Amino acid sequence: MLHHGSADVMRLEPDRIFDISGPYPLRLRFENNTVRVEKSSCPAGICRHHGSISRPGEVIICLPNRVSVKITGSSIVDTITE
Repeated sequence: MLHHGSADVMRLEPDRIFDISGPYPLRLRFENNTVRVEKSSCPAGICRHHGSISRPGEVIICLPNRVSVKITGSSIVDTITE
């Protein structure tokens, strides 16, 4: 579980799943050097419909969960904050 204000940094690896619990649990799927929100129970589901990201600077945000996923650096690294 991620805590408010924390950040986890992880490499994009094939076939990795990362579950985040919270008011609206969500699941991130890492595959083929991309990351996407595979499941989310948030009301609008915008994060789920955003699709995959893979390039530095791209971001997926889930406001109801206070979660953001951002590709950073020159090498592909993912940062998740809540």
